Amino acid sequence: HNIKCQRLAACFDPLTRHLGPNLVNEALRDLLTDLRGFTSASNRLSTEDTVEILNHWLSEMLDVIREQNGTVTEFLGDGFLAVFGAPTEMPDHADRAVTAALMMQKKSEEAVRWNVEHGYPPVRMGIGISSGEILFGSFGTKSTARLMAIGTPVNRAMEAEERTLGGQILMTPETEKMYPNVFETPLQ
Repeated sequence: HNIKCQRLAACFDPLTRHLGPNLVNEALRDLLTDLRGFTSASNRLSTEDTVEILNHWLSEMLDVIREQNGTVTEFLGDGFLAVFGAPTEMPDHADRAVTAALMMQKKSEEAVRWNVEHGYPPVRMGIGISSGEILFGSFGTKSTARLMAIGTPVNRAMEAEERTLGGQILMTPETEKMYPNVFETPLQ
């Protein structure tokens, strides 16, 4: 395992090598979120209103991710991908990901109320959670490198999130085994 990690780490930029090879091939939890209906709603809003809604929502959700020691690796329009267990190892990363999802679900309802109070559409968030071994580190060239998480668990979190309705949290079977009867399980 260490030899494979060291070889992979040599492909990444100095930041990844500085942080160490333990950043790659780690069993982590991925959490992916997206605002349901936001794209169509934003087409009817001014740019300023769209930015205000998105900034308010991101501020609320990223506070939760930070509180649970997650790392946001990518912003995806009106959503984001966060990992738990990197760059710092944490034995309770699965608990932190699930706790973050539940806290975000509650915060999302508060954000819906804020939207309505400010005359904005009540867009809701969907969350997908997956577990497994991913590659985590800085990918790209020297001029375009960025922190990323890649691998099947990231894709599976996206599949789960895409199946959510607004306000729903769905997890893959691998994660559900750790938390039976907590969430709906969409993927077989």
